[in-house]
Amino acid sequence: MISGGGCMIRKRHVALLGDVNLENCDKAIQCLYKFYEEDPNEGIDFVITSLGGSSDLAFMVYDTVRFILSDLPVRIIGVGDVQSAAIIVFLSGQERIVTPNTKFFFHEFSRSFEHVELNTSDFQRITLQIIHDQDNYIRVVAEHTNQAPHEVRRWMQKGTFFTAAQAVDIGLAHSVWEPGEDSTKTNKKKFVDVLGAPSRLAVY
Repeated sequence: MISGGGCMIRKRHVALLGDVNLENCDKAIQCLYKFYEEDPNEGIDFVITSLGGSSDLAFMVYDTVRFILSDLPVRIIGVGDVQSAAIIVFLSGQERIVTPNTKFFFHEFSRSFEHVELNTSDFQRITLQIIHDQDNYIRVVAEHTNQAPHEVRRWMQKGTFFTAAQAVDIGLAHSVWEPGEDSTKTNKKKFVDVLGAPSRLAVY
């Protein structure tokens, strides 16, 4: 799986490609701050393709975009798979668009352990934390999609995929970027450039 991210200085592009982990989220946030310092009023394109990862780190990116750098116009673009925790990152954008073949996937929270000894109190504490984190995830998705929380919970319990068109229907995305369309509401740079030659990416 692709794992990485970075930013293109001249084109004001940010990318989170792969796991929602500390390394990739840190790179994305550093790029956001750099562009904010250069010009807080000029929009950026934030491309994401991810099978998910840490919900805590996803909320770190979400809070940075939505609250700390709230003046920065961010158009987020979903490409390929946007799953699980990555959906929270996707929801941080003021404008949310997807390419035609993008898919979203919701599932219930879980936590895996390997070679770790846990007692009853540990299990109770971890269970309460998972429930809290999942409830927070459901709340944010419901707020952005205008769906009832119980509906979002049902998506997660069933393990639900949504196509790009379905994502627009449920309010997850604002529009589908059709082939040949020149979407320029936020930034006149084509987002595909950020997936170009690796030598053109400046990673921080």
